[in-house]
Amino acid sequence: MSTAQIAEAFAAIIGLMGVWLTIKQRPLGWFLGTLGSALYVLIFFHARFYAESVLQLFYVGMGLYGWLRWRGDDQQPFHISRLKALHWFLFATALTALTFGIGTLLDRFSNTDVPYMDAFLASSGLLITLLMAGKYLENWILWVLIDLLSSGWYWHRELHFTAVLYLAFAILAIQGNIRWLKQWKTQSA
Repeated sequence: MSTAQIAEAFAAIIGLMGVWLTIKQRPLGWFLGTLGSALYVLIFFHARFYAESVLQLFYVGMGLYGWLRWRGDDQQPFHISRLKALHWFLFATALTALTFGIGTLLDRFSNTDVPYMDAFLASSGLLITLLMAGKYLENWILWVLIDLLSSGWYWHRELHFTAVLYLAFAILAIQGNIRWLKQWKTQSA
């Protein structure tokens, strides 16, 4: 196993633990996610997924934000919100604009051979992370979809540990949705 594969496996394990703790509403999940993202900056840069690499830098910042926002929530569950029609419209509009904007920049100014897929996955991750930090229930369903797509994509691009990680993320996102939906129903009753 190469050094790059060992680093990828380590980052995958840390990332998995981070998501699991986030589902359990533990602020430590954001810290571990931050650490895993810092490693993935280098892994994705090496794979020439530049937008994904920049997204990982965003995750580092969001990890700090999430940790600060959630750190008082260990003993008491937080309030979960639902997206309204306007939020969905804004999400779709932002995703489209970011994907085409970033994809065009990557196509013109980088040596990546997959500018729009890189831009789409990065843009999706950025926007869904904002939904997660804002404690919107729908973030989990969106993660399932993006994680499954990402898993197949990373496998195709020979990032096998990362592909398995994203498959595990999809499974955890299903669990997160079930757990948060149950809590949302309780808080809404």
